Amino acid sequence: MSIIGASGVGRGAGWESWHGIGGVTAGPLNCDDGGPRACHGGGRPPILSFKRDILVAADERTSPMKPATTALVLIEFQNDFTSPGGTLHDAVAGVMERTNMLVNAAKTAAAVRQAGATVIHSPIQYAPGYGELTPKPYGILAGVVDTGSFVKGTWGAQIVDELTPVAGDIVLEGKRGLDAFGSTNIDFILRSKGIETVALAGFLTNCCVESTMRSAYERGFEVITLTDAVAATSVEEHENAIKFDYPMFSKPMTHAEFIAAVQVGASVADSSRGY
Repeated sequence: MSIIGASGVGRGAGWESWHGIGGVTAGPLNCDDGGPRACHGGGRPPILSFKRDILVAADERTSPMKPATTALVLIEFQNDFTSPGGTLHDAVAGVMERTNMLVNAAKTAAAVRQAGATVIHSPIQYAPGYGELTPKPYGILAGVVDTGSFVKGTWGAQIVDELTPVAGDIVLEGKRGLDAFGSTNIDFILRSKGIETVALAGFLTNCCVESTMRSAYERGFEVITLTDAVAATSVEEHENAIKFDYPMFSKPMTHAEFIAAVQVGASVADSSRGY
């Protein structure tokens, strides 16, 4: 599909000046500013497209992304992952730096709050001694126990300063496993608020984010994964999940692309895949 600018033909005058980092502008747009938006009414088409056509005209497979029905879910942005001195920080620091994911997530949270969307924090934490888990944990949860991570009341379990919840944010309680839907009331919250689109960011790309993505998909939500606002313990695991798994159960995109779609109420191109 061709890129439709404010003129309604081709890219339109002013497209390049609005073509920001990551292919989209991260600032608010309005109908008369010459930016790459085709406003409703006046005979103009109801949408525009940015780089790689992430924002597209609404059709039978897409619908406008409305802030009132959109939630950003921030998964485990806690000091044990995010911050030097955290028990698991060294394991994820390389991918965090590579993607700039903490900065990107903070920008996204601020932008979607301003647009009127919901921000939900999904921390994981345990009582001292990990009595909520089996006495013989294995796999990823054994790693949590062995490193003494996410103990309730400790600095490591606290949400990182850059994403401190603000008035109006929702902080989930009860997350003890990988999937945010598994042991919290997130499904109740989303449905009570009329949320239709769920955007995911956080840790780990191929673990808690992926588990939550799959559950949200199976529950009928439109799922967005923010590919530059997640991190894993290795580049290989991170990239494998984004390349092969995310498109099966979500519409992967960058944080800037998501911000643009929320701010202009645009439809998002289907970046998912089937078989």
